[in-house]
Amino acid sequence: MNREALSSGQIFASLVEAGTRISVKTLADSAGACLFAWSAFDPFDQLSDAHTFMELHRAWPRVKDCLFSTGRRPLLEILLDSPSPGIDLLRHDAWMRREQMLEIVGRLQSAKDFPTPGRHDWPFSINLFARTQVDREGALTNVPEAARSGHHIQLRAITDIALVLLAVSHGDANGVAVIEASLSGIEAI
Repeated sequence: MNREALSSGQIFASLVEAGTRISVKTLADSAGACLFAWSAFDPFDQLSDAHTFMELHRAWPRVKDCLFSTGRRPLLEILLDSPSPGIDLLRHDAWMRREQMLEIVGRLQSAKDFPTPGRHDWPFSINLFARTQVDREGALTNVPEAARSGHHIQLRAITDIALVLLAVSHGDANGVAVIEASLSGIEAI
C-alpha cells in the first residue's frame, strides 16, 4: 500500500493500474484536494469535469457514478463519499487559482517516468471535499461543512491512469498534513 500525508501545496502523483483503490482523507477542517487524472497511455485523454457533467446531468457525482475523460470514457468510479456530495464539478478554483495550481503541478513535467501533458494542456481539476453553492444573485460560494476533518473519498481506477492530487487548505495549516492519500490493492473491474 502506498500512503502519504500531505501538507497544503504538496503533490501525490502516481501511475495507477486499473482496479486500484484510491483513498483520500481529510486530516484537518477546511482541507481538500485538486484531482487531476489522464490515461496512462494518452495524456490528452484527461479527466473532465465538463464531460462528467454531461454524462451524469448533475454537478455533484454520487457513489457508484463514474468520472469521465475528454474522450467520454470512464476513468474513475466513486466507491465512497463520506461528505456526500464531496466531489464538485462546478468550479475549477474552489481551492486555488488555476495559475497557482499549474505552477505547482507543472514541476512534474521534469519527471521522465511520469507522462504529463504540456503546461498549457493540463486539464482542469476536479475538487475533492469542496461543494459550491449558487446564491440568488448567481454568485458561487463554498459550503464550508463539506471540508471537515475525517471525511473520506474512495475511488477505483477503471483503466490505467496517471493520477495527481494536490493537497489544499483554506485554513491555517502551514506545514501541517491536511490530507492523506493512499493506493491499495487491485480489484477486478
